[in-house]
Amino acid sequence: MRRAPALHLVPTSIQILLTRPGIRERTFPQLRTMLYGASPIALDLLREATEVFGCEFVQQYGMTETCATVVYLPHCEEREHGVN
Repeated sequence: MRRAPALHLVPTSIQILLTRPGIRERTFPQLRTMLYGASPIALDLLREATEVFGCEFVQQYGMTETCATVVYLPHCEEREHGVN
């Protein structure tokens, strides 16, 4: 079975994943990047998700009409805002 190195989710989906029983006991070595967008993410949620999933997070915004990402905030920018 192949494992996804990246996921693209909205912050609400990330929050739901964090409520799954046993999620903190699992590891995700294959997951390198979690892309998120469609709405802002709370800083506490971003910090918790970074700790649990152990990957970098990339914020993306775009429009359905463009069929692609228009703007993204790379992981290095999040580090400047206090997210490991």
